[in-house]
Amino acid sequence: MSSAIGIIILKTSNSKLGDKSVNILGKTCLEWVSLSFGNSLCGIVDYNIDDNIIDIIKPTVNITRKYTIVLYSDTPLVNIATIECAIDVMKSSDLYCLKISRGWIFVTDYLINLEILPNLSTTHLDNIDVDMICVDSFINVAKATKLLRDRILDYHMGNGVHIVDPNTVWIDCEVRIGKGTTIHPNNIIKNQTEIKEGVTLLSGNTIDNCILDNDCSVSNSMLLDSYVGQCTSIGPFARLRPESIIGNNCKIGNFVEIKKSLIGDNTKVAHHTYIGDAQVGKNCNFGCGVIIANYDGVNKNPTRIGSRVFIGANSTLIAPIILENNSFVAAGSTIINSVPEDSLAIARARQVNKQNWINKIKK
Repeated sequence: MSSAIGIIILKTSNSKLGDKSVNILGKTCLEWVSLSFGNSLCGIVDYNIDDNIIDIIKPTVNITRKYTIVLYSDTPLVNIATIECAIDVMKSSDLYCLKISRGWIFVTDYLINLEILPNLSTTHLDNIDVDMICVDSFINVAKATKLLRDRILDYHMGNGVHIVDPNTVWIDCEVRIGKGTTIHPNNIIKNQTEIKEGVTLLSGNTIDNCILDNDCSVSNSMLLDSYVGQCTSIGPFARLRPESIIGNNCKIGNFVEIKKSLIGDNTKVAHHTYIGDAQVGKNCNFGCGVIIANYDGVNKNPTRIGSRVFIGANSTLIAPIILENNSFVAAGSTIINSVPEDSLAIARARQVNKQNWINKIKK
C-alpha cells in the first residue's frame, strides 16, 4: 500500500523544549518521521498555528497518490504500519477524511477540492494512538525514547545480538551490530558505530561513532571516533579519543588514554599510560606509567615508535622523538633524544646508597 500513500509533514516547534531540536537516539523527531516513510514522503512544510493547513499543504500534494497523510513533526513513533491501520479504518467506514490524534488522512481527490479543514472529531484507536505520542514535553520525550529504544533493541536481538539486560542498554538508530555480539548491562552506543561479529561489550561502556572489528572486547571504557581491531581488548577504564586506530590482538588496559594514534598489531599497553599523536609499530610493550609528552605548550608533536620496542615502567618520551625497531627504554627514563635500532636507552639519575644514614640522622 505504501506506493498509494503520500506523506506531508508539518514542521513544528515547541517552546517547552527550548530552541534546539531534541535528539532521540541519534535523530531529531522530524528525522524519525521522515525516516519512517522513505519514498512515500512528498514534502516537509513549515507550520505555524495560525496557518490554514489546506493552503500550505496543497502545493506539496502528489495527486498520483490515492491517499494523502498530513502529520506533525513531533510524532517520532509514527510509521507506515500506523498509517495503513488508520487507512483500513477509514476504508471500512467509507470515509474521505479521518482525523487522528496528530494528523489527518485524506483521499487525495477529496483533499484537492477542499478550502478549509473539515470539522471532524478525532478518531482514537489504541494501536494508532500509541504511535502518535506528541513530543511536546520532556515527559513525552522520555516516553517516546523508551519506545523507540525498545524497537531498536528488538531489531538487533532478532538479528542475532545477545543483549543481556535490555532495560539498561541504549543504542542509536544508525548503529550496526553483527551476529554473535554480546552486550552486557549499562552500555551506550551512539551515532554511526559499527560493531562487527562476535564482539563482547562488558558493562559500562560509551561507544560513539567507532568501528569495533570481529571478536574484540571492551569493558568500562569510553571510545570516540576510533577503530578497534580484531581480537583486541580495551579496558577496563580506558579512553580512546578521536582518530585512534588500534590494531589486531592488542591489549589496551586500565587507565590508558590514547589520542590520535596508531597502535600496531600485538602491542600491549596494559595500564596507566598516555599515548598522543604517535605511530606505534607491532609487538611493542608499554610498562605501567609511560607518558608520551606530546604538547610543548604551543604545538602537538609527533612520536614514532618502531616494532618490537619495549618501554619500561614510569618512562616519559618527550616528543618529537623516534624509537627505532627493537629498541629498549629502561624503566624510569626520561627520553629526549631518538633511540637507534637494537639500542638500550637509560636516562635517569644514578642510585646512591648512603649506608648508616638513618642511624646518623637519629643521633
